[in-house]
Order: sequence, then C-alpha cells, then structure tokens
Amino acid sequence: MTASKLFKVIFNNKFVIILLVAILVEPAYFQSISFIDTVYDFGRIVVTLVLAFLAYLYREKKTNALKILILMYLFIIINTWLQNGDMKNIIYESFSAIGISMLIELGFNFNIKKTLDVIYFLLFCYMILNLLTIFLYPEGMFVSRAGNGMMTYWQNWFLGYKNYPIRLMLPALIIGHVRSYVLGRFTWSNLLLYIVCWIQCLLLESSTATIGMFLFTIGSYFILHIKIVRKLFKFKYIIVMLVIAFFIIVVFQVQNSMMSYIAGIFGKDITFTGRVAIWTGSIKAFMKHPFIGYGNVSGEQFQLISRSIGFHPHNYILFVLVRGGIIELGFNICLIVSIVRKWKKLKGEMVVYLLILYWASMMVMGLAESFITTAVFFYPMLILGSNIEKIVVAKESSKNHYRSKYKIKFGGKWKVIC
Repeated sequence: MTASKLFKVIFNNKFVIILLVAILVEPAYFQSISFIDTVYDFGRIVVTLVLAFLAYLYREKKTNALKILILMYLFIIINTWLQNGDMKNIIYESFSAIGISMLIELGFNFNIKKTLDVIYFLLFCYMILNLLTIFLYPEGMFVSRAGNGMMTYWQNWFLGYKNYPIRLMLPALIIGHVRSYVLGRFTWSNLLLYIVCWIQCLLLESSTATIGMFLFTIGSYFILHIKIVRKLFKFKYIIVMLVIAFFIIVVFQVQNSMMSYIAGIFGKDITFTGRVAIWTGSIKAFMKHPFIGYGNVSGEQFQLISRSIGFHPHNYILFVLVRGGIIELGFNICLIVSIVRKWKKLKGEMVVYLLILYWASMMVMGLAESFITTAVFFYPMLILGSNIEKIVVAKESSKNHYRSKYKIKFGGKWKVIC
C-alpha cells in the first residue's frame, strides 16, 4: 500500500479518526481505573508515534506552529527528566497535545470536514456524558486525590472535578464554530452544546468555568452579529489588557477585578486571597531558576519549591515560568507570533475573530488557574488556528457546493451564518 492510499484509508474513515482521538483524550473517570488508565497511557504513546511516522511520510511542509510545539515539549520533557520532576503527567500531556495537533494538521490536508466532524462529535458526546453523570450522581461519581494523595476531591464526574470540563467545553465550542463556518450554515448542535455547557457550569458552581463561558458566549455573539466589534477586536489590544491584568492581579495583587464582578453576576464567588501566597511563592521560585525553571512539578514537589500550600501556581504565566522558565515562555511567544502572522493575512474572516476569542477566554481564566496548559486541547486549538488558510479554502469549496445543491438566497446575497 502506497503512502497516499494509507492516508486516504485513515482520514476518510470516521471510525479510524474517532478511535485515534478517543485514545488521545482520556476522560478523568477512566484515570481512576488503574487498568484502563494503563491502556490509555500505552495507547496515546503508540498513536502519537504512528501519527509522527505518518507526518514523516507526508512530505508537505508542516506549519511552523507545529514544529515549535514539538520542540517546546521536547525541552519540557528533557528538563523534567534532568530535574527529577513529574514524568508521568508531562508524558501524558505532551503525547496527547502533540498527537491531537498532528492529527488535526494531517486531517486538514486530506479531509478537513470529516476531521472536524469527528472531533466535534467526540467532544459533544463527552459533554453529554458528563452532564448525565452530574444528574445521576449529584454528590459525585468517584473520588480523586491530588498532591500525592494529600488532597481528596469527592465530587468528580465523567470529565473530572468541577472546573475540569471547561478544558474541553471551549475547544468543543470553537470547533463547532469552525465547523459551521466551513459548512456555510448554522448548526443546531452547536446551540445545543452551548446549552449543555452552561447547565454544567451552573450546576458545578465553578467560578473559573463560568467566567470562561460568559466571555466566550458574549464575545462570540457580538463578533457574529455586530460589525464594529470585529473592527475593534484586535489581538494587540487583548495582549495589552492581559499583560496589565497579570501585573495588577498577580504581581501587585490587587484583589478587586472584573473576574470577581462577572462571577458575582451568576452568584459565584472567586477570591484571590488563598492564591496570593501561592503566587508570591511561585514568583520567588521562578527568580531562583529564571531560565529553565524546575521541569514539570506538582503536589509536594511544587510545595517545596514555592514554600506554599498550593499544588500548582494557579496562574498560567507563572505555571509556564516555574515549569520551563524564560525558555518555555519564549516558545509560547514564538508559537503565538507564528499563528498571528497567518491570522493577519485573513483578518477579515469571521473564524479568525472566533479563534482569537477562544485564546483570550482561556487566557483570562488562566489569570486565576494554571490548568489550561495541562488541558490537552489548548495547544491543538492553536495548531488548528495555524491552518487557517485550509479552513478558508474549505469554506469556499463548501459555499460553492451549497450554492449548486440548494440554490438558496437571502436578499439576493449568499449569507453564511456561523
């Protein structure tokens, strides 16, 4: 079998794609079952290596973003190993994130619509299953422990503890929007997904998830319906606001913030009081190892280096700096710069604004949590964004398809609704 036929067999078969993605995205409940967790650990390594081999066979140029991501994780793995850090978790995160990223990039080269359909379907099913387990087990489905068993979490459902599902909610929603954009029509499943996600946010009483969902929901509505918002929605403005917010909240530790106001609208409470000592300890730890950090650490390891009660820095930037120092932060900056350069070329496209909104929403949540880096879909969604030209080409192809097939017009013009 030639390489081209092999690619067609894999990326034209929905069952093969969904199997690959399902192995790379392990629900938290399965992590609580030792045998199944071991199978996933082995499976994600095998799947990622297979995808790496396929990427090698596929001679087309890979995006710079994917190359930077792979180099960054190689640095983190080696750094963690040399400093006797948490190898299990970094292997899980890196192989999952790289595997999903390569699957997206390869899938977009061969069958972008089918790739989007399958990933969206799997995440949609995960959201439904998580909501069902919340209804069936209101007090929690299983018990989990963090910090080498030092902390016990009683309320866990299919996708984990209260704020864990947001790690897949926003990726699922942005994939839904990209899918609608490519199809050139509104999809009711995306509206249903919004409802399912909001119900979970309110039932789980997660302030972090509520803030992320609020920003993404309101932002996507304004972007899709108000033209002036799109004109004002500039990436450079978002960067400036995030940097200012980081210094005000984390460095200067001003307690009153917009995040608290948003959380209060829904009757939630988000306080930075308990995080102040963790942030201070994280900053002091970073200052001791500014260039390479400490590798991937958690639990007791993090408590020792930060001299705090936290198991992680509770801030995305501090998490990056503590783990990989200025070098890992540099990789992240290079990754974003390489993607934004592509977005600028197609800045008039609706999907570009939605991808910026996704990143901004995750980063705002990252002001008070560091979980977005360990969310295995955070970086793959950026790789999806780096393939923006393929998304736009697929939309044009789909638009022509629907024109010739359905002959539907609105006010004499074709109207594409995301």
